[in-house]
Amino acid sequence: MMSSPEESNNFDDEYDETMQLPTHDQLPSPEEIHQKSTADLPTLTYEEREHLRIRRWFLVMIAIPFITLTVTLGIVLFNIAANPEDVHGGPRIKNIVVGSASTPRVSTNTLSTAARTTVPPTAHVKTQKELAFEYLAGVTDAALFEDGNSPQSHAFEWIVDRDDRPGRREVPAAGASDHWFVQRYALAVLYYSLGGVDWKDKYRFLSWLDVCLWNVPMYDAVTEQTSFYGVTCDDEDRLTSIYMPTNSMEGTIPPEIQFLTGLRVLNLSANSIHGSLPPEMSDLTNL
Repeated sequence: MMSSPEESNNFDDEYDETMQLPTHDQLPSPEEIHQKSTADLPTLTYEEREHLRIRRWFLVMIAIPFITLTVTLGIVLFNIAANPEDVHGGPRIKNIVVGSASTPRVSTNTLSTAARTTVPPTAHVKTQKELAFEYLAGVTDAALFEDGNSPQSHAFEWIVDRDDRPGRREVPAAGASDHWFVQRYALAVLYYSLGGVDWKDKYRFLSWLDVCLWNVPMYDAVTEQTSFYGVTCDDEDRLTSIYMPTNSMEGTIPPEIQFLTGLRVLNLSANSIHGSLPPEMSDLTNL
């Protein structure tokens, strides 16, 4: 059925009105878009933001030691798994069956590890007292060191424990020749043998000074000369004179005087010295 031109025009008008797309007067500006986006965001106060920041730092500070502990534990477990013999304190022994007998076998790798970690026994290091005992046993009868009342034991104890001379030399090896050490010991024996504690003048005996300075100068106005009372030495520090008259000495001259081989003068007059002279004094050819 054919439609008339008027009807066709009416239809087109209706179609155009119904199919027309909606339009806007204008697009939103960037400012409007920004305002809308910020309006949708939650707003926080300054205190809330600070509280949030502190919480984040607190979580980080807790996480760091936890991560460190985890990594360390992992390394330890890995080393234990790689070296199980270290946990058991030595090489592991495996059993293998040969026929009907069971024979222990040590792994080559673990045995070499045990050999590398074996510490050899430490050698005994002799003390100053042991060294002095060995050396002075060639000077004095060692049995006298065991007698707590003998002058030799007192001198031995002094030279080992109480001789505080700065920079003093070590005890010489047994059998070695050391006139410095022997002179110091022999004079200490002389001090204790003649009651040095009660001497009128100690002449610096048993002081920290060198034995060549165990003396006191005395000036004689008559002769206008200075004499040294006590001990004097030569240019090689060998003792040459013992001059101590009238000094409240009492006792006997000990045999250790024989080791003062450079002695040329011995004056102990006007003292309470008794007993026989030790036969060892015959070795003092310069006296």
